[in-house]
Amino acid sequence: MQRSAAVFDLMNPAVWKGKMYPTEWAGNKIEILSRNHPLVWVEDPYALLETTEIERLRSALNFVGHSVLCVQNAFELRKELLCREPGKARLVVIDQSYTLRDPHLLPKDAKPSDLVPIPAPDWKPLVEEGARFRPTIHAFLADITDDPHWPVEVNIYPYEALARSDPDGFVRAYDSFRETGRNLTTDEESWPENLHRAIPSAAPAASLPWAKDAPACLVHHVLL
Repeated sequence: MQRSAAVFDLMNPAVWKGKMYPTEWAGNKIEILSRNHPLVWVEDPYALLETTEIERLRSALNFVGHSVLCVQNAFELRKELLCREPGKARLVVIDQSYTLRDPHLLPKDAKPSDLVPIPAPDWKPLVEEGARFRPTIHAFLADITDDPHWPVEVNIYPYEALARSDPDGFVRAYDSFRETGRNLTTDEESWPENLHRAIPSAAPAASLPWAKDAPACLVHHVLL
């Protein structure tokens, strides 16, 4: 009973909308869904769910009989589902594959709609309405601020990386930025820099998720 009460607390914005990172937010959402649905399907191409949060979910959901699978490609998914019977398994599937609909699109410019999840025609029709979840920075920011009007550009580099690194600082910086009357777009190179400068606790450029594979000149130019 105590555990059940804790779950209902998570659904109370006053309890869980404080200082929170995207990975914790996504994990809480999945934990709530798993208590209402036997099969939960998560499409997480941006890997908002970090390894530590996935391990926490595995431990927490094991108590209620759910297994948690995290896969990076179709082969891993098929291997994990091979010994499970569709319609009977209590399961959370986390698809962290990253497949662009247009192979010529740069990953840093990819919106959520540009990413294709792993097909699973024998399993996905069994997912109940409301049990599919695609965590995005836009959904995260809209939820923690109770403001659904965030621009869709927050899902795209470099804003996604800044919001992931320091969500509280990003929200404060964007509020200040919005007071100037400008719109957030990816067309003006100076705007990402201005937002980053407005976040005192933002991570160094080299430590951001996209930076390890980005050319040094690009990192230096965007996050001075």
